[in-house]
Amino acid sequence: MYNRSLLGFNLGMSTFSILPHLSQSFSTVDLDALARKSGFMCRKARKITPRSFLLAVLTLASQGAMALRIQAQLIGWFSEQSVSKQAVRKRAQKGRDYLKSVLQQLLDQRLHSAQKIPEVFKMFNRVLLADSTTLALPQALAWVFPGARNQCISARQSQLKIQCYYELLSDQMVHFELCSFRQNDQSASGHILPLCQPGDLVLRDLGYFVLDVFKQLAQRGCFFISRLRSNVALLDPASAEALDVLVELRGQSCLDRPVLMGRKLKLPVRLVAVKLPEEIAAKRRRQRKNNRDKRLRYTHRTKVLLGYEIFVTNLSVQQLDARQILSAYGLRWRIETLFKAFKQHLNLARISETTLYQLELLIYSRLLLITMLVNFVAGPIRAACSSLPNPPLSILKLLQWHALFMPAFILIDSVPKKNILLRWTRQIPKHCSYEKRARLDFISSFQALS
Repeated sequence: MYNRSLLGFNLGMSTFSILPHLSQSFSTVDLDALARKSGFMCRKARKITPRSFLLAVLTLASQGAMALRIQAQLIGWFSEQSVSKQAVRKRAQKGRDYLKSVLQQLLDQRLHSAQKIPEVFKMFNRVLLADSTTLALPQALAWVFPGARNQCISARQSQLKIQCYYELLSDQMVHFELCSFRQNDQSASGHILPLCQPGDLVLRDLGYFVLDVFKQLAQRGCFFISRLRSNVALLDPASAEALDVLVELRGQSCLDRPVLMGRKLKLPVRLVAVKLPEEIAAKRRRQRKNNRDKRLRYTHRTKVLLGYEIFVTNLSVQQLDARQILSAYGLRWRIETLFKAFKQHLNLARISETTLYQLELLIYSRLLLITMLVNFVAGPIRAACSSLPNPPLSILKLLQWHALFMPAFILIDSVPKKNILLRWTRQIPKHCSYEKRARLDFISSFQALS
């Protein structure tokens, strides 16, 4: 279960105050051991401690600025020391590796949510959602993360793709991968295999449709639900003759039958198709007609198929019927909602840094913040509020609320009951003074006039 002391609430006295002490999320992580393993700390730290560095980058994560000077100020604040930006620069590369190791440790922790699990999902070990989101980067980073380029785009673009894996039952992020925009989702389809365990259910978008990956999922004892790719061959299990989906759908409002998928692979699956309401089908057809991609031809076949939701799955009818398949797949939209929250409220797509190190530090700190909020804060708060008469909490609004107050929460949580003025007197002279330079600063120039 989640540790409710993390939230600081008292439901018994009709009070509900939320002050998420995020530093407590690391209570099960040995920060010093990870720092030594990554090379961030070779001996006992005096000024830049693993914890102070971590809290500093988390404070800056949603702000979009990772300047060395600002990092030094925050590290000095958390460690109650005076730290220079030169000292931070020396730890730059190792700091990134340390941050990645902390992120992985938190992702590897499987939490047990207090939220009520629907009856249809109780037979599964986990329900995994996989999708990707793309971030535009400064053009100077195109040599590392090349982006889209065609005859309409003359300048070389730089784009980063993040593959995200989310577990629906425990309501937590389980894995992230950074890759170039040019590595499409289909080529990343097999990346989910090391994460899968027997009894898992995988819900995936059409972009990840790869027959061999479906076969390997089935061999590992996993289940999948995916949209059907229109050009995939379907065969009759009895005669091994090709099936025409259009013929099978004729006059049917709901189709559910066994088929073999792929001419060579012949993977046994269920073909499930549910007819859509006419207004939804008409909207999808209008969108297809207005699509500017000339490769997407609008034919009679396309018109008919757009009137159905068509899936393939290795689940049996006894496990989930056709309507339950449709409802279960609709929950895949959850990860799209999370992407919206990450970009709008946690500034995931706000990239202004130009160096590779600054970029990686910024991205990994944001992914760490996302993991902490989704896995260790949002879940417990939503579970605690479930017993109240209020409507369920929106993940979008909850992450927006935390993003607004996050830096203040981290700063407040780090300060013990000491004289806070002492910290200011250490930080202000160090970081708010003019730097040494050949020309006179304003104050010196002003005083030279007297």
